Amino acid sequence: MLADALPRGAANFAEAHNINEDLKTLLQALLEAVNEINKKVPQDEKQKAEEMLREAESLLKEAALGKTQQKWYQVRLNGLTQAAKGLGDMAVPILTIVEKLSRLFP
Repeated sequence: MLADALPRGAANFAEAHNINEDLKTLLQALLEAVNEINKKVPQDEKQKAEEMLREAESLLKEAALGKTQQKWYQVRLNGLTQAAKGLGDMAVPILTIVEKLSRLFP
């Protein structure tokens, strides 16, 4: 279930100590935003929500490992952007967070 996956990811992520604080704050905000959208997304949009969840989880896992491969992050952020755009106005918070994250990985 989508709603169950994010709390697990957040718990694992919260334990990571080797992450830049700006990155950690933005990724936590991203988790919260994805979780909120997953609660609201209509059934016919669940595939896009699941795609956003996969991209967010990938970002969290990589960040928790302390790896900062800029190109990899940009690919994941692009995937999040595409999925969020498909959800319309409800995904504006995610797009805002992704834009901020993109500045960390030019």
